[in-house]
Amino acid sequence: MFVSSESKKISPVSGKNVVQSRLCATWRIPCFPSFARKKGRKISSNKPTVKHQNPVITQKTGFFPGFAIRRMTAVLFARRACGVAMLMLRAKPPESWLTKVLANLDAVLVDHAHLERKAAQSALKLQRYQQLADSLPELTEIAIEELEHFNLVLKILDDRGMALGQAISSPWISGMMNSVRRGRNEQVIDHLLCAAMIEGRSCEKFQILAEALASVDQRLAKFYGDLVESEGNHYASYLLMAKRIDELETERRLEFYLELDAELVVQPSDLPVLH
Repeated sequence: MFVSSESKKISPVSGKNVVQSRLCATWRIPCFPSFARKKGRKISSNKPTVKHQNPVITQKTGFFPGFAIRRMTAVLFARRACGVAMLMLRAKPPESWLTKVLANLDAVLVDHAHLERKAAQSALKLQRYQQLADSLPELTEIAIEELEHFNLVLKILDDRGMALGQAISSPWISGMMNSVRRGRNEQVIDHLLCAAMIEGRSCEKFQILAEALASVDQRLAKFYGDLVESEGNHYASYLLMAKRIDELETERRLEFYLELDAELVVQPSDLPVLH
């Protein structure tokens, strides 16, 4: 992440979750020791990527007033698991979602592979916006990490004797992306917030899967548990990019997307997809 010469650098707090540190520093919300967790493990022999780096935070004079501060503070005090503590999500996936995923695990892994591939493509597509010129290195790192995840899922599929089948369109993702507006700043902010919501839901659902699979498939449980922090970091990165473009508009549209997500995520679906 680029940091302007006028910005004050904030050293990351050792042992605290990166997502929490980044969002708390930017929105001036106190970080609490009860949410400490170990840093993610290196997932490949490549140079450490976004998941593993200690980011430099840009402290700006503005911050989210109103609902965002109240919700984030409330969530912090709720003592939820660190990986999903900062997501601000307003509805949980229905219980039928987990039942469906566990009953169609091979098909869902295929969908997961496509999601990681599309996430890498999304990060690269965001580079076309001039408003994100200072975020090109960070977007590139996100894309690289998503491709690393894609390769990990491909390896799991290969070990299970599964081929990478056709991608299935997600009603939830389509519903989110169809709301992206046109306009110089409107489109990039909406695109970033949709990307953030996808990463946020992945962060939440991967943690649910890690817990549910612990007694069924320890390898998959560990795999999904190791992805939680990375997805949360991407969620935070996209939110902060949008905030740097227009803080008030980002707050307004984040409210919209949180409400839209809450409506869409509870809709029943028989499709063997993560989202």
